[in-house]
Amino acid sequence: NMAQQAGNMQANLFGDTSVEDVMTPILANCPEWSKLEALRKEKEVVGFYISGHPLDDFKYEINQFCSNSIQELLQPLAYKNREVSFAGIITDVNHRISKTGKPFGSFTLEDFAGSMQLTLFGEDYGKMKQFLEPESLIYVKAKVQTRFGQEDAWEVRPSSIQFLKDAADKLSKQLNFKIKLVDINPSSISKLEALLSSHKGTTPVKMLVVDMEQSWSIPFTSKSHKIKINRNLIEDLRNVTNGEVSIS
Repeated sequence: NMAQQAGNMQANLFGDTSVEDVMTPILANCPEWSKLEALRKEKEVVGFYISGHPLDDFKYEINQFCSNSIQELLQPLAYKNREVSFAGIITDVNHRISKTGKPFGSFTLEDFAGSMQLTLFGEDYGKMKQFLEPESLIYVKAKVQTRFGQEDAWEVRPSSIQFLKDAADKLSKQLNFKIKLVDINPSSISKLEALLSSHKGTTPVKMLVVDMEQSWSIPFTSKSHKIKINRNLIEDLRNVTNGEVSIS
């Protein structure tokens, strides 16, 4: 009958080993992937990031210190002769030799919404080539100028490159936040104290107390707290203060 035929087919395909006889596979004891490695594997498999973006930890610094997104700079005509700054993750690098025997390099830089190819020649290549590594997070200052020998063609020409972490540390001079007078109470002060104490670093903190009804404000610079800026701190600070947070 049909049931017997199906059973015979199963036996032929899988043998007659019972479920109880199948051993649980032993997984290799491998170190856990870093966040960046996990994101890279996601992109390799499905073509895009699933659980986040490599730049997530620098989202606020990028918003504060970058003049443009990569997507905007794909239209360089809008920024003729302008100094611009932007950040991203390097996804591809090519070191080459020109027809005249001079080394140069090109790389693809990607941010949250776009990607672009940039090229370094001559002295620029010599002083910045050490940053050209796949998966490097970098901060770029550049000028939008005409290409060599092409007066009608505009390009983004990097003038300096730093690792994004180094740039963020150098550019983050102070963390500023506002809190309304009506939101100041023993609970909120205790939460602020715990939050700032858990992110110790070298960046000064400035608090602006605002009275919305009387239209006045008083600035306070913390003498007891200096912090290390990161995404979690800024998000938690916004939740505790119900106010604006910025980096200057």
